[in-house]
Amino acid sequence: MRRRIQAAPLWPLPALDEPVSGRGDRSPTARRRLTVTERTEPAEGVVRLVLTGSDLPAWQPGAHLDLVLPSGLVRPYSLCGDPADSGSYTVAARLVADGRGGSREVH
Repeated sequence: MRRRIQAAPLWPLPALDEPVSGRGDRSPTARRRLTVTERTEPAEGVVRLVLTGSDLPAWQPGAHLDLVLPSGLVRPYSLCGDPADSGSYTVAARLVADGRGGSREVH
């Protein structure tokens, strides 16, 4: 799959000037630049990303994080992991082969 994605004519995906969300005109509560510090594959077709940053707000189970992907697309992902960890957020994404492309970018 990685070879197919990298061989695709649109790889790397072109970046947009402004992020585009399929969720209507919604202003974010806060924009933060986070760093992917860990990437694992806990199951076939699933990646787990650990994103670190400073002064991250606390969260509760059921919370979501809107990721602004390199192409400018905005996709929501459920936070998972330890809510007591104030230094990082964890998200997991399942690859959706016939989706709109967000999961391919995350992978």
